[in-house]
Amino acid sequence: MLLSLVSIAALLVPMHHKTEKWATSKLIEKNKRILLAAARKTIQQLGWGRKGCCRLNLLS
Repeated sequence: MLLSLVSIAALLVPMHHKTEKWATSKLIEKNKRILLAAARKTIQQLGWGRKGCCRLNLLS
């Protein structure tokens, strides 16, 4: 009985950590996309285009 519980735990713990790392990275990527979209929208609302400021060309 104890051996079966230890084997289940040996499988679940690494799988949990891999799943948690994967989910965290996906959320970070999603957050970056949302922030960049908001920054682009703000730049367009301010009237700065690609030609407006050379430092902001990185966002395009």
